[in-house]
Amino acid sequence: MAKTLTTSNGQKIKIKNYKTEDDFQIACIRYMQYMHPKVICIHTPNGGFRNKREAGKFKRMGVVRGIPDILIFKAKGGYHGLAIELKINNNRVSPEQKKMLQRLKDEDWKTEVLWDSLDDFIYVVDDYLGKTL
Repeated sequence: MAKTLTTSNGQKIKIKNYKTEDDFQIACIRYMQYMHPKVICIHTPNGGFRNKREAGKFKRMGVVRGIPDILIFKAKGGYHGLAIELKINNNRVSPEQKKMLQRLKDEDWKTEVLWDSLDDFIYVVDDYLGKTL
């Protein structure tokens, strides 16, 4: 079932169901773009399959294993930002991801791991940011 959201200017948007982690992430980013457009929110291009040469290039460019899928750069409630790792189905949090989530916590970031639920994403984000549109 698609979720319908109403933006602050009254525009209605639909966020369709997702079948992959990419689709889940797209739905989360769309929510951020429409409901919290002034908040800096990025996806980190980790993961995916790359050949050895490309993987080496990305590492030299500063890509770090384990960085959460979504980073929200907004200090709030004593935190420097919100980092969210997204999972779908039976995917697991990798050891690198666990380590990075802990490192971010140690640097006063709020961290979350969310499975399969746009509603959970909306709750976590709105709770963190406040329901300011």
